[in-house]
Amino acid sequence: MDISRRVTNPARKNRLRIGRFSVPRTRLYPTLIDAVKTLHDKYGTQATTDLDSVAKTLGHASTRSGTFLLKLADLRAYGLIEGRGEVKVSDIGRKISEPSTREEEAQALESAVNNIPLWREVYQRFGTELPSEFTDELASIVGCSKEEAAEKAEMIIKSYLADTKPLRTLRRPITKNEPSAIKEAPIQRVIEIKLGEIHISLPANKRDIETARSLLDILEKRLRDSGKERQTDA
Repeated sequence: MDISRRVTNPARKNRLRIGRFSVPRTRLYPTLIDAVKTLHDKYGTQATTDLDSVAKTLGHASTRSGTFLLKLADLRAYGLIEGRGEVKVSDIGRKISEPSTREEEAQALESAVNNIPLWREVYQRFGTELPSEFTDELASIVGCSKEEAAEKAEMIIKSYLADTKPLRTLRRPITKNEPSAIKEAPIQRVIEIKLGEIHISLPANKRDIETARSLLDILEKRLRDSGKERQTDA
């Protein structure tokens, strides 16, 4: 099954178009960020060709769902997933899902925003804060009439500010006496197994819980075999 063909057409049909640019309809924040975190929790950075599993993981009943196919296409547009004929969380998606530092998360979000050509043009000019007289600037950037810019400016502004909200928070300076508005990098939950001299640590997600169970089964078998050997020697 050619996944790339199935996920491209919905994105083209549903994009918000203005001038020579188009913007995905699905918002980076919170929808696509939540989606890539869910995929990362399920698959890590391993590629999968099981589209049925991906659909169910993202809360969709069927791979035929237009919403699912659009979400997959928009995840790809922002660079959160990659691969052709498969779904794989990208390096950008991994850093957003499980950042080691705030700066790593901010850089990954910046990369995702810049993967949308119009957002890249706007971000290079204004960063995460838009000027009050943005409509004229928009017409100049996209090469459209002032009438078209005025008609679509509200949706463009709303979409851009939504997509850059977490980046705006992470880049915001904090005064000495002000409570931090920046989300701390998530504390990674860890599974620890200690059996004598054996010490195993794994991230506490579904995939690694299954790995831990397999390791415990192997250790249990080895202990049983070791006991049988001692009985034979006796």
